Amino acid sequence: MAVKGPYEIVHRYIGLSTDTKPTERVMVGDEFFETNTRLWYIYNGSNWSQKVSTASGTDVYYEVSDPATNAATANAIVDAYSGSLITLTGAGNSQTLANPTIITAGKIFTVINNDTSTHSIAVIANSVTFTITPGEAQSFVWDGSTWGPTDIGIISLPVTVPQGGTGLATLTANTIYKGNGTSAIATTALSDDGSKITSTEGIAFSGAFTKGVDFASAAVTMSDADNCLLSYGTWNDEVDVGAHTAHFVPFQVHMHSTSASAFDIAAMRLRVDTDGDNTGAAVQVLQLRQSLSNDTASVGTMGAGLSVDAACNVDTGEVVVGGFSVAGAYKPTTSAPNKVTVLQACNWNTYAGTSVNYLIDAYQNGAGNTVDALIRGNVIAGTATVGIEVANTSGTITTGLKFTGTIGTDISLQNGETITNTTNGTIDLSGHLRLAASQNLNINNATANGDLAGGIIVKSGIAASAAVTDGVQLYSRDVGGVATKAGLHMYNEAGDSGPVGWANIRIATRADANGTIGANEMYGQTHICSYARTYTLPPAVVGMNAKFRVTAAVVVSIDTDATGTTDAIILDGTELTAGNKITSDGVAYSTVYLECSIADHWDAYTIAGTWADGGA
Repeated sequence: MAVKGPYEIVHRYIGLSTDTKPTERVMVGDEFFETNTRLWYIYNGSNWSQKVSTASGTDVYYEVSDPATNAATANAIVDAYSGSLITLTGAGNSQTLANPTIITAGKIFTVINNDTSTHSIAVIANSVTFTITPGEAQSFVWDGSTWGPTDIGIISLPVTVPQGGTGLATLTANTIYKGNGTSAIATTALSDDGSKITSTEGIAFSGAFTKGVDFASAAVTMSDADNCLLSYGTWNDEVDVGAHTAHFVPFQVHMHSTSASAFDIAAMRLRVDTDGDNTGAAVQVLQLRQSLSNDTASVGTMGAGLSVDAACNVDTGEVVVGGFSVAGAYKPTTSAPNKVTVLQACNWNTYAGTSVNYLIDAYQNGAGNTVDALIRGNVIAGTATVGIEVANTSGTITTGLKFTGTIGTDISLQNGETITNTTNGTIDLSGHLRLAASQNLNINNATANGDLAGGIIVKSGIAASAAVTDGVQLYSRDVGGVATKAGLHMYNEAGDSGPVGWANIRIATRADANGTIGANEMYGQTHICSYARTYTLPPAVVGMNAKFRVTAAVVVSIDTDATGTTDAIILDGTELTAGNKITSDGVAYSTVYLECSIADHWDAYTIAGTWADGGA
């Protein structure tokens, strides 16, 4: 534009940045000073523009000691000053550069950390943190929308650690260095030949740390069997340990807990999880293998031991030296003949003879000590189909169960338990079943009650309902369903069933008033009747039977259940009207036999004398 001027009079105005700057009767070159931002503005004839200092002008810095957070880089400070000079006597608060009010690009703001400061100051520009150590400064330039840093020059050689250097003029070949605070880095006992790190001392950790060697973020490529995180030998090649004069244990953890803790303590924790199919190989948490080809004192592929050296309490859990479990809420599906097994002992040895004495050997060897059981199976919840199963798939088992030595009781059965054969639910014996003197054979009997000695006790169970080919089934149940009248029953091959006899109870004389026959008096009894009267039968129940014999020249009637007319008598093959009775002829020793073989019916067979329909 064309040069204007000169102007002899320059008017100066004073106000706040929030005030509206004047535009009437204002001359080109007039100035306006904002008291709150300390900025000068010049009027160009139409607009007010910020006055920029000349190259030789003096920048003004805001001096402050131990400022609060963002106090040295607030908007007012950025607008009014060219920078901040900060002195720290303690840990400083971070300072985030505020945006200037005038967003025209080009403004430079410098943060200086006084050389007398005792700590570094963190300055944040455009979300990036810049750490300025004592005696250093960092300048930032405004590009119209964000702040950006200008470079800090190297102040000395060798470059110091605070400026990103090593602090050393030269580095020794094949040497590994370690950090040393703000001082120059220091050498270690490790050396590097270009492919491997070696040391006669290995890696030693001291002091407090949270992780010694951390592979959490390592992306390891397992493309070969020898790839691994830690290796002492390879997948196929072992390490020759040579001659040694002490125990040789490459990996050893020995800890000692001396204080109470609410957290688990473990020398090692191993875990393998899957989130995808791995059908090509097995997934194992721990794999142990050992090859034995020479003489040795003893061999143990894996050993675990617990020594209780003082009296102690186990408050909430159990004491388990070796524990294995399957948990979760889903079932792993296997293909036959594979199984899901919590603990498996298998002998794959093919030596032609005895090479393994025991697949599982549980022994008690504590003098004066007692264990509850050598082997225990306990169902706490759910179902165990079989308690102990001895199966022979295709080999040979010479003896299924064998007891040797002095044993108090070979097999002890609790109440309700049985010994069965899984083929047919019985015990198969090649010889005889023999009981010791005065001992009983108890079937379905929880306790050997009674005073029987040297006999058989059969408790009532489920009655037979299906025939056995070429066999007879004997069982106990209440005769006729009458309580306290348990008797031996038979179920033959033809499907016929009923009581096997009954102890006849002979009633010598029925009192004249005793005309009601009880249900328990209709199972094989003979009733002696010497009075002229009517005897009333109980309700007919299949299986009931009895004789009625008249010992005097009197007329005796036998009537059906007095509670109704449901039962009917079939006299010598002729069914009478339901509810009708039968009557003797008055001749002494007239006898009739009654039995119930059909529900609600009495079959009456004349044995002696004449019996006729006596009506209702």
